[in-house]
Amino acid sequence: MAIQLKHALNSFFEKNDVKEKVENSNIFIVWNDVVGENIAKVTEIDKFKNNILFIKTKNPAWRSELSFKKETFKKKIFQKLPKMKIKDIRFI
Repeated sequence: MAIQLKHALNSFFEKNDVKEKVENSNIFIVWNDVVGENIAKVTEIDKFKNNILFIKTKNPAWRSELSFKKETFKKKIFQKLPKMKIKDIRFI
């Protein structure tokens, strides 16, 4: 009985990408470390969808400034969360 339940749960988690979603949610924990205290104050993670990380910024000037640093941020995220697949970071 326990083996059947375990198999059913594993199947459910695989079909619904639960493991990947949990791993990707770790970005909320490491964001401040990735960008530093000053940038963390003016940014907020909006969502992670289709391997794109959407970041709200305080104003258009910050959007412009941070867009030049997104490759650096992607590398730092990968160092902290190697299983996370980020195709792009968009500042909104």
